[in-house]
Amino acid sequence: MKISDSAKREMKSNIISDLYSKSEATLKDREEDIAKRNRIYELEPYQEVLDSLPVELVAHASLYQVQIKYKPKQSNPDIHAIDEKWGHYYEKDVMAFVSPNGNNYGTTTSITGRLDYRLYTDAAALAEELIELRAAKKELRDYLDSTLEKWSGPKQLRTVWPESLHKYIPVIKARTPKSKKDKPSSPTAAEAPASLGIRLTTNLLEGK
Repeated sequence: MKISDSAKREMKSNIISDLYSKSEATLKDREEDIAKRNRIYELEPYQEVLDSLPVELVAHASLYQVQIKYKPKQSNPDIHAIDEKWGHYYEKDVMAFVSPNGNNYGTTTSITGRLDYRLYTDAAALAEELIELRAAKKELRDYLDSTLEKWSGPKQLRTVWPESLHKYIPVIKARTPKSKKDKPSSPTAAEAPASLGIRLTTNLLEGK
């Protein structure tokens, strides 16, 4: 029996989710932590003045982001292995540098900050882990795509896949064979009406 395309997609999704979602969530938390610390460092030179001002006079935002560009390619320095924004949403708006035209449905958008030098080491370590995880995830996805394209049977996949993935292979019950009464027999010439043979012989003798 073959595994349906929808079941294959579900298998693939479950495998990737089980193997990587927890690690991705942990790395996401670390991204947010770096963003939060960067905002503090960014405001640090002005914090004493900011604390003396009325809260209504200071710009606030719910989202703070920091631009991360890591490992430029030698062939093209404009392309980086990591080129993205790490950010954090605050339950309550916080002080931040904002764009004068940053209103978006009533929410003030923070200007994306530059990474503070004090976070270079932590950011580089996290970037390396992200690169490694994403490469491994892509390798697994390619492997699953390749094997699922070639083989559609549970027995085949159990032979091809390592034992650790066998639990994701669905159990497909074999179809119950029809009883002999229900199963039609193969047609034969003997089952044709006898009158047909007589008619054909008669026509042949009469030259029709």
